[in-house]
Amino acid sequence: MAQIIGFNLSKEDYLNLADKAFKDGETEKSISYLDKALSIDERSAEASIALAIVYASLGAFEISNATLFKALAKHPCADDRDRIFYQLALNFLDVNLPDVAEYYLRDIADAYDLQLPEDMGEAASDAQDGGFRVIYPKGEDYYEMLISKAYELVRERKLDEAIALMDEVDPRSKSKAAANHIVLVCLMIKNDIDSVIANAQKMLAEDGDNLAVKCSLATAYLAEDKIAESYAVLDQILEKDYTNMDEILMILPFGLKHQKIIL
Repeated sequence: MAQIIGFNLSKEDYLNLADKAFKDGETEKSISYLDKALSIDERSAEASIALAIVYASLGAFEISNATLFKALAKHPCADDRDRIFYQLALNFLDVNLPDVAEYYLRDIADAYDLQLPEDMGEAASDAQDGGFRVIYPKGEDYYEMLISKAYELVRERKLDEAIALMDEVDPRSKSKAAANHIVLVCLMIKNDIDSVIANAQKMLAEDGDNLAVKCSLATAYLAEDKIAESYAVLDQILEKDYTNMDEILMILPFGLKHQKIIL
């Protein structure tokens, strides 16, 4: 006998229908049911997480991302927030980013006085439970979070880890300039001047107007006593007029050394 579905279903009814539809491979129906559940209770973390999982299963990662962060923006209770964080952490372990996974898991561990595994990478297989998980989409929020984590790693002098993390940033992302700067800073701290020069040249071939990269390249040339090359880069830097104070402070030492007036 066909199932008769009434018009006054509760949020829980729609969640159950969505779960069944998803298990049956009817993702469009599942999305429809979850949208209806959220129309009844827009703060439902359970519905939001489930909806993000369905979109992720379809490869619609940007929509999945937006769904998760919209849920977080509604200030869910600590338990619901931790569920979202945990799902994100599982995915980071899957893509071999244990440091980023730890960013989320550390908050949960502190809340419940738990001890995290010393090797988060080995914990990846233990985290698998066969259930559905949020697949973290690599959008701008993802890259901004990687930048923040990289700065932490630099402060801890984990330079190789910071460089590896920055390789994850998509060249089309608005965070790429910051990622490039972090890579060059790490190489400079390591006193690997040849790598600074090689990487800076490559970066400028992709983005020829990156002031931070140009300054790093000029500094590296000076460190190698390649005066002509350094001055050629400085000429490119100082031929422009600068009004942004951050940029002025960045090039001021070069301007004084090069005996040019900037302001």
